[in-house]
Amino acid sequence: MNLVEDWIQRFGEDGISAIVSQSQMSTQGIIEALRAHDLVGKVLVASVDCPTPAGGDWLAEGATVVDVFYDYEALVRGVYDTILSYENDGVALPESIAISPLAVTIDNAADFQ
Repeated sequence: MNLVEDWIQRFGEDGISAIVSQSQMSTQGIIEALRAHDLVGKVLVASVDCPTPAGGDWLAEGATVVDVFYDYEALVRGVYDTILSYENDGVALPESIAISPLAVTIDNAADFQ
């Protein structure tokens, strides 16, 4: 929140067009700072991993425009299935197991609440 307040003071209310957040806590501070300056919806905010509890609300009110969601349950399932394939079928273990992030927008936010 303090960082965004500093940016607004330094660049002015017209000087910021978008902010990318790294966590739900950061997003909450960003939104509160923007609210204090009546900039919600005027500054585009992208968040990560916060479809619940407030992420859907933030999307609905226009405080955020996208939330990148990593489905950690899918990652756990992938790791588990890989281990089973290794133990049961002798399939070689891969160097890494990855999941694809999902873009949550106002159009699909209800699917994540």
